[in-house]
Amino acid sequence: ITKGNVVQGHSLSLETTGSITEAGKADNTFTALVRDAEEKDVTDNYEFVAKLGALTVQPKKISLLSDTAVKVYDGTPLTCENWKLSSDSALLTGHKISARASGSQTVVGQSKNSLTDVLIADGEKDVTYNYSVTLLPGDLVVTPRPLTVRSASDSKLYDGSPLTNENWEIVSETK
Repeated sequence: ITKGNVVQGHSLSLETTGSITEAGKADNTFTALVRDAEEKDVTDNYEFVAKLGALTVQPKKISLLSDTAVKVYDGTPLTCENWKLSSDSALLTGHKISARASGSQTVVGQSKNSLTDVLIADGEKDVTYNYSVTLLPGDLVVTPRPLTVRSASDSKLYDGSPLTNENWEIVSETK
Protein backbone atom coordinates (compact mmCIF):
# COMPACT_ATOMS: atom_id res chain seq x y z
CA ILE A 1 0.00 0.00 0.00
CA THR A 2 1.53 3.29 -1.07
CA LYS A 3 -1.37 5.51 -0.03
CA GLY A 4 -4.32 4.95 2.30
CA ASN A 5 -5.15 2.10 4.62
CA VAL A 6 -7.96 -0.28 5.45
CA VAL A 7 -10.46 0.36 8.24
CA GLN A 8 -9.45 -0.98 11.64
CA GLY A 9 -10.50 -4.62 11.93
CA HIS A 10 -10.39 -5.16 8.17
CA SER A 11 -7.70 -7.22 6.47
CA LEU A 12 -6.41 -6.85 2.93
CA SER A 13 -5.09 -9.71 0.90
CA LEU A 14 -3.75 -9.56 -2.65
CA GLU A 15 -3.30 -12.31 -5.16
CA THR A 16 -0.93 -11.42 -7.96
CA THR A 17 -2.25 -12.52 -11.32
CA GLY A 18 0.44 -11.10 -13.59
CA SER A 19 2.46 -13.62 -15.53
CA ILE A 20 4.72 -13.69 -18.57
CA THR A 21 6.60 -16.58 -20.15
CA GLU A 22 7.88 -15.28 -23.49
CA ALA A 23 10.47 -12.51 -23.88
CA GLY A 24 8.81 -9.14 -23.36
CA LYS A 25 7.10 -7.05 -20.69
CA ALA A 26 3.73 -7.36 -18.92
CA ASP A 27 1.94 -5.69 -16.00
CA ASN A 28 2.07 -7.50 -12.68
CA THR A 29 -1.70 -7.42 -12.15
CA PHE A 30 -3.46 -8.46 -8.97
CA THR A 31 -6.86 -9.04 -7.40
CA ALA A 32 -7.62 -7.58 -3.98
CA LEU A 33 -9.88 -8.89 -1.25
CA VAL A 34 -10.81 -7.00 1.92
CA ARG A 35 -12.55 -8.84 4.78
CA ASP A 36 -14.01 -7.40 7.96
CA ALA A 37 -13.57 -8.86 11.45
CA GLU A 38 -16.29 -11.46 10.73
CA GLU A 39 -14.48 -12.52 7.51
CA LYS A 40 -17.21 -10.95 5.39
CA ASP A 41 -16.09 -9.66 1.95
CA VAL A 42 -16.19 -5.83 2.08
CA THR A 43 -13.99 -5.24 -1.00
CA ASP A 44 -16.71 -3.15 -2.73
CA ASN A 45 -16.30 -0.52 -0.01
CA TYR A 46 -12.82 0.30 -1.25
CA GLU A 47 -11.57 1.91 -4.43
CA PHE A 48 -8.25 0.52 -5.53
CA VAL A 49 -5.84 2.62 -7.54
CA ALA A 50 -3.46 0.09 -9.02
CA LYS A 51 0.15 1.00 -9.51
CA LEU A 52 1.22 -2.09 -11.33
CA GLY A 53 4.74 -3.38 -11.30
CA ALA A 54 6.32 -4.68 -14.48
CA LEU A 55 7.31 -8.25 -15.20
CA THR A 56 10.07 -8.48 -17.78
CA VAL A 57 11.49 -11.60 -19.41
CA GLN A 58 14.82 -10.86 -21.08
CA PRO A 59 15.70 -12.82 -24.24
CA LYS A 60 18.19 -15.64 -23.60
CA LYS A 61 21.63 -14.77 -24.94
CA ILE A 62 23.29 -17.21 -27.32
CA SER A 63 26.11 -17.00 -29.84
CA LEU A 64 26.49 -18.76 -33.18
CA LEU A 65 29.89 -19.25 -34.78
CA SER A 66 30.43 -20.05 -38.43
CA ASP A 67 33.52 -22.10 -39.24
CA THR A 68 36.67 -20.77 -40.85
CA ALA A 69 37.91 -22.44 -44.03
CA VAL A 70 41.17 -22.10 -45.95
CA LYS A 71 42.15 -23.38 -49.38
CA VAL A 72 44.69 -22.77 -52.10
CA TYR A 73 43.37 -20.81 -55.10
CA ASP A 74 41.80 -23.12 -57.69
CA GLY A 75 39.41 -20.76 -59.49
CA THR A 76 36.29 -22.06 -57.70
CA PRO A 77 34.47 -20.41 -54.79
CA LEU A 78 35.39 -21.37 -51.24
CA THR A 79 32.28 -21.76 -49.09
CA CYS A 80 31.73 -23.35 -45.70
CA GLU A 81 28.25 -24.15 -44.45
CA ASN A 82 29.39 -25.36 -41.02
CA TRP A 83 28.45 -23.46 -37.88
CA LYS A 84 27.78 -24.22 -34.22
CA LEU A 85 26.47 -22.80 -30.98
CA SER A 86 29.27 -21.36 -28.88
CA SER A 87 30.30 -23.50 -25.92
CA ASP A 88 28.67 -21.09 -23.45
CA SER A 89 25.32 -21.09 -25.30
CA ALA A 90 22.40 -23.46 -24.89
CA LEU A 91 18.85 -23.63 -26.19
CA LEU A 92 15.91 -24.55 -24.00
CA THR A 93 15.00 -28.23 -24.08
CA GLY A 94 12.96 -29.04 -27.17
CA HIS A 95 14.07 -25.96 -29.12
CA LYS A 96 15.84 -26.50 -32.45
CA ILE A 97 17.96 -23.98 -34.34
CA SER A 98 18.76 -23.58 -38.01
CA ALA A 99 20.97 -21.06 -39.78
CA ARG A 100 22.82 -20.64 -43.05
CA ALA A 101 26.44 -19.68 -43.58
CA SER A 102 26.51 -17.51 -46.69
CA GLY A 103 30.10 -16.47 -47.32
CA SER A 104 32.04 -17.04 -50.52
CA GLN A 105 35.63 -16.27 -51.54
CA THR A 106 37.02 -17.15 -54.98
CA VAL A 107 40.17 -15.07 -55.48
CA VAL A 108 43.18 -14.80 -53.19
CA GLY A 109 42.15 -12.92 -50.09
CA GLN A 110 39.91 -13.17 -47.06
CA SER A 111 36.25 -12.48 -46.33
CA LYS A 112 33.74 -13.21 -43.57
CA ASN A 113 31.66 -16.38 -43.53
CA SER A 114 28.44 -14.63 -42.48
CA LEU A 115 25.47 -16.31 -40.85
CA THR A 116 21.92 -15.58 -42.01
CA ASP A 117 18.41 -17.02 -41.80
CA VAL A 118 18.62 -17.88 -38.09
CA LEU A 119 15.46 -19.61 -36.90
CA ILE A 120 14.79 -21.10 -33.49
CA ALA A 121 11.67 -23.25 -33.24
CA ASP A 122 9.74 -25.05 -30.55
CA GLY A 123 8.06 -27.67 -32.68
CA GLU A 124 6.29 -25.66 -35.39
CA LYS A 125 6.35 -22.39 -33.40
CA ASP A 126 8.99 -19.73 -34.19
CA VAL A 127 10.51 -18.67 -30.85
CA THR A 128 13.53 -16.79 -32.20
CA TYR A 129 12.33 -13.60 -30.46
CA ASN A 130 12.97 -15.31 -27.10
CA TYR A 131 16.69 -15.32 -27.85
CA SER A 132 19.23 -12.55 -28.30
CA VAL A 133 21.49 -14.05 -30.96
CA THR A 134 25.05 -12.86 -31.52
CA LEU A 135 26.48 -13.95 -34.87
CA LEU A 136 30.23 -14.51 -34.93
CA PRO A 137 31.44 -15.04 -38.50
CA GLY A 138 34.41 -17.20 -39.34
CA ASP A 139 36.80 -16.39 -42.17
CA LEU A 140 37.09 -17.72 -45.70
CA VAL A 141 40.71 -17.55 -46.80
CA VAL A 142 42.02 -18.28 -50.28
CA THR A 143 45.81 -18.43 -50.42
CA PRO A 144 47.99 -18.04 -53.53
CA ARG A 145 48.58 -21.18 -55.56
CA PRO A 146 52.31 -22.01 -55.40
CA LEU A 147 54.01 -22.78 -58.70
CA THR A 148 57.64 -23.57 -59.31
CA VAL A 149 58.52 -22.54 -62.85
CA ARG A 150 61.90 -23.11 -64.46
CA SER A 151 63.01 -21.15 -67.50
CA ALA A 152 65.26 -22.83 -70.03
CA SER A 153 69.02 -22.50 -69.96
CA ASP A 154 70.95 -21.70 -73.11
CA SER A 155 74.38 -20.52 -74.17
CA LYS A 156 76.22 -19.24 -77.23
CA LEU A 157 79.40 -17.57 -78.26
CA TYR A 158 79.40 -13.84 -78.17
CA ASP A 159 78.15 -12.42 -81.44
CA GLY A 160 76.78 -8.99 -80.44
CA SER A 161 73.14 -10.09 -80.51
CA PRO A 162 70.93 -10.90 -77.51
CA LEU A 163 70.64 -14.48 -76.32
CA THR A 164 67.03 -15.43 -75.54
CA ASN A 165 65.19 -18.68 -74.97
CA GLU A 166 61.42 -18.55 -74.49
CA ASN A 167 61.11 -22.13 -73.27
CA TRP A 168 60.00 -22.86 -69.70
CA GLU A 169 58.38 -25.62 -67.69
CA ILE A 170 56.34 -26.03 -64.50
CA VAL A 171 58.48 -28.02 -62.12
CA SER A 172 55.83 -28.43 -59.39
CA GLU A 173 52.37 -27.21 -58.53
CA THR A 174 49.77 -27.74 -55.84
CA LYS A 175 47.04 -30.11 -56.89
